[in-house]
Amino acid sequence: MKESLLVDLVLSGEFSITSTQYYGKDKQGEYNVYAIDSSSVITVSFEVVNSEFNNIPVPNINLYGILDIDGKPGKLNQSLPSITSAIEDGETHIYLLSIPPANLKANTYVITVYSTTGISRNLEIGVLSPGFKVVSTLTPSPIIQLHEALILIMVISFIGLAYLNLKRNP
Repeated sequence: MKESLLVDLVLSGEFSITSTQYYGKDKQGEYNVYAIDSSSVITVSFEVVNSEFNNIPVPNINLYGILDIDGKPGKLNQSLPSITSAIEDGETHIYLLSIPPANLKANTYVITVYSTTGISRNLEIGVLSPGFKVVSTLTPSPIIQLHEALILIMVISFIGLAYLNLKRNP
């Protein structure tokens, strides 16, 4: 019977994040801005490189992200959906993260990326810099919309005309 040996891969070096790109709507200073009520997803791509070894890309490591409010580490500490890997332009290895903004409050956020396995458990790889802003653009709607008012006027007019017609022709 053949035994399989599972060995954690250990790499040496200093790992950092480069080429962070937020795909988004508007820019406010250095931050990308997303609206809670109109943005369906916030998508970020980035590379992980070994800065001790000529910034060579580090592919295929398992990563996870923690979302915090910028300037207040540990304030939110929310786990993010899994980070996936992809090949861009045929050879550049990137990581992708998608965040639904629906559960977020209007604020500025920062994402810290950690490894789960491959280098060492829960090693902080870096921060996706800059972070991003979430704003609320929802404006309060009037109590009655224009089309609802027109329908109401038509119903009242119809009832009034029907009443006058019945009164004239008993």
